[in-house]
Formats: sequence, C-alpha cells, structure tokens
Amino acid sequence: MSKKKLIKKKGKNLKSFLPGKIKVNLIDPITVIEKTKNKIDNYYTNFVKNREKEKRRLEKKKIIDQKKEEQRQKKQAQIEKLNKIKEEKRQILAQQRLIIENEKQVRKNEEKRRKIGQKE
Repeated sequence: MSKKKLIKKKGKNLKSFLPGKIKVNLIDPITVIEKTKNKIDNYYTNFVKNREKEKRRLEKKKIIDQKKEEQRQKKQAQIEKLNKIKEEKRQILAQQRLIIENEKQVRKNEEKRRKIGQKE
C-alpha cells in the first residue's frame, strides 16, 4: 500500500478511539510551563504564609502558657504562705496546751507537797 493510504488508515483508527465531537488540541509547552510555574509559586507562597501563621500561633501560645505558669506559681506561693501560717498557728496552740498542762502538773505537785507537808 502507498503511504497516503497507510496514513488515512492510521487516522481512521485514531478517530475511532476518540469520540466524534472532541477536538484534539495540541499542547502548548509554554502554557504548560507557565501553569506549572504558577502552581508551584502558589504552593510555595501558601506554604510560607502557613509557616508564618504557625509561628505567630506558637508565639501567642507561648505567651499564654507563660502567663498561666506565672499565675500557677503565684497561686502556689499563696497556698504555701497560708499553709505556713496555719502550721505556725498549730504549733503555737500546741505550745500553749503544753504550757497549760505543765502549769496544771505544777499545781498538782504543789498540792501534793502541801498535803504531804500538812500530814507531817
């Protein structure tokens, strides 16, 4: 067969695979490169923006955590101060009880001495 007939046959075979209304467009390499470049550029700019947002979010979170930690430490210091005061009061009361008990014991001892002294 001649070349023209082979080309026509190949063309018919190609057309049989494609639906009738679809046009085969040639791909323009410049537009493909530009589109790809734009996609990559958009991806990179979004990546940078997201990284900046993440940095700001982390900084805010760090500041908030520092404030919470300071408040927790302040509260803990107040609790310790109150506990110290309570402990001191408890010790003072315990000492007062001991003093009262000692005074009672001293009185009893004196009364016993008096009784012993009176009996003699």
